Amino acid sequence: MVSDSSSRRAAGGTSSRGSEALQRLKRGELRVEEYLETKVDRAVARLGTLVTPEQRRLLREVVWEHCLTDPVVGEYLRRLTGGDLPADVE
Repeated sequence: MVSDSSSRRAAGGTSSRGSEALQRLKRGELRVEEYLETKVDRAVARLGTLVTPEQRRLLREVVWEHCLTDPVVGEYLRRLTGGDLPADVE
């Protein structure tokens, strides 16, 4: 039987500790903005050919703006980084 974390690793390159991008953020190798860009790009890329390139570009903008303004996302990022976020991310 395959464990849940093994399934996640095979499907998306993540482990029970989180994505590679998350680990890089925690080690200080990525800025919060770079981490968010990685997550937004990955979310939009999942749509593949279901949307046109223009729709993908617009969706990326909407998701990015949501990440910058949503208080739940902000709290999640504060917990990940252990402190305050840069002003352009809050």
